[in-house]
Parts: sequence; C-alpha cells; structure tokens
Amino acid sequence: MSSMYHSVCDLNLQKGMRILAIVDLIFATMLVFYELSTLHLVSGGSGPAPLIVNETITLGTDVDVDSSLKASSTHIWIVVATFFICAIYISLEFWMFRVLTNASKNLDLVGCKIYFWARVAVCIPFLILCYFYAFLIPLQVYRAAELKLVTMFRNEIVSSGSGETTNITTNNLAI
Repeated sequence: MSSMYHSVCDLNLQKGMRILAIVDLIFATMLVFYELSTLHLVSGGSGPAPLIVNETITLGTDVDVDSSLKASSTHIWIVVATFFICAIYISLEFWMFRVLTNASKNLDLVGCKIYFWARVAVCIPFLILCYFYAFLIPLQVYRAAELKLVTMFRNEIVSSGSGETTNITTNNLAI
C-alpha cells in the first residue's frame, strides 16, 4: 500500500485524511462542551425558579406555586433534550471519525463515499443553525474544504486503482 501524495496541495492525502478526522472529532467535542456549558442560560442565566415551601402566607394573598413548578419542569425537559441531542451528535461524529480513519488506512472507496454523504447530511442542519449562531460559519467553511479534500482523496484512490470496493478482502479471511 503506497501513500498518496497530491502535488497541488503539497500533502500526503492518506495522512491528511487521518488528521482531518482527528481535528473534526476535536471540533465536535468542543462544540458539545460549549453547548452543555451554555445550557444554564436557557432560563435567563439563573436556572429554574426556586420552589419556596416554607413561606408564610398572609390571608388574602395569592401564591403562584404552579408557575415555579412549570418553569422547573420545562427547564428539566430542555436539559434532557439537549443532552440527548448532544449524545447522538457526538456518537455520529465518532462513527464518522472511525469511517474516515479506516477508509484512509485501507484506501477504501466505499468508506470515503459513506463519510462524504454522512458529512453532507450533518452539515445541512448546521447550515440552518448558522442563521442563529454566527460562530458556526467558520466551522462550515472548514467542513466544505474538508469535503473537497475527501473528494480529492477519493479521486486519487480511483486513479491509482488501489481502492477496495468492499471492506472484506480474500487476504483477510482465515481458511
């Protein structure tokens, strides 16, 4: 298995794909940590409204206990949903990391295609989020360049004729 050197980019594409996979996983982890660290800001930065139990009530005053319970349960559901979405996202990013590293290691054409389309599918919701979170725009530019490099790597595999069409080869089977 020879390493692929691209003269235009002046880099080893096979090593470059592994580096891209690592950097991508680091960016995803940083994004999840940022999202989880800003979770307390959902309710105005002070967290859910505290439920006061031992308060003396004077006659003729109304106490609104239901609103504090409602705010607390809404906040809990937002936290649970955010953790669930972040867990799915980081699992998907780790899976894509494994797909790209294995595709670059084995010169797997099918793995490159799977990674490309999975990355496109992940980028579409992030493009929508760029409207609300401007700090995601540089990440999307990076990912567009990453997709271009994956396409170049895929083309190098095809042109060299060393790409595998499946992940199972006869050399790996024990008879």
